Amino acid sequence: MKQKICQLLNPLLKPFNLTLTETANDSLWDEGLIEYYRYQKSLQTDFPLDYPQREYPPKNFLPTQTEWEEVSHLLQQGMTVCELGAGTGRFTDLYFHICKKVYLVDVSNNICEKILKDKYQQKPQIEVLHCTDCRMPVIADNSIDVFFGFGVFSHMNTEQLLGYLNEAMRILKPSGKLVIEYQSLSEKTGWQRFLSRVPKNFSDSIFRYHHTESLEHLAKRLGFQINRSIIDKNQLNGSYLHLEKPVTQKNYQCILDNAAEPRNSEEVQSLYSATGIAKRLN
Repeated sequence: MKQKICQLLNPLLKPFNLTLTETANDSLWDEGLIEYYRYQKSLQTDFPLDYPQREYPPKNFLPTQTEWEEVSHLLQQGMTVCELGAGTGRFTDLYFHICKKVYLVDVSNNICEKILKDKYQQKPQIEVLHCTDCRMPVIADNSIDVFFGFGVFSHMNTEQLLGYLNEAMRILKPSGKLVIEYQSLSEKTGWQRFLSRVPKNFSDSIFRYHHTESLEHLAKRLGFQINRSIIDKNQLNGSYLHLEKPVTQKNYQCILDNAAEPRNSEEVQSLYSATGIAKRLN
């Protein structure tokens, strides 16, 4: 019946670039997940939101086929893996049993303490790390075979991307692989997706968009080799960048040695006053 309905309506919908399928696509960006991400982001502020009342993420919150294809072919028996933004373990459940060691990293202390540690406490190869500053000192240099994150780099600004790329260069083994899923502005689909998520008052969004060329340039400057770059593989999952740590590379820690220290609000106000910005704004 569903097939007949699709065959009947699709010719009528074609002029509007719409297509019906027999099975509905599960959207990762429904209102429940957006509410959940807003909650996670608020934990980094002085005004955290209440935890969403609904059961979220749902029990069947699993990687899409596209996401799993991008990382599964890299995973092999006995590897040491670092998963950034592990969340509730939607990826972890599919691969941890073949690994020698798995580091699950998340920015949310609530996720680490109340979900991940409880869920995997009987799995000795899994270690849960709470990370808020792009650094994972527990993980030794040159110790990780595969480092990946899905649904996490798409919420980072450029400075945070630099921080995690820099840390990835440190912890990955020579020839170690890094997979980044992100949102690209470089093609029409990404631009339309970006516009659809811009708040009506143009306020800060939970999503971050990057030009693919800029992200690739950033990775190259840090010394990574680009193995694969895919822009807008489909409208749900965004874009993917596959990087590899060269067998021989320089020490790029010096990039952050001269980084500016964070300024508090009083320092920022003093800087504005000294430059005359405050007067012009008033």
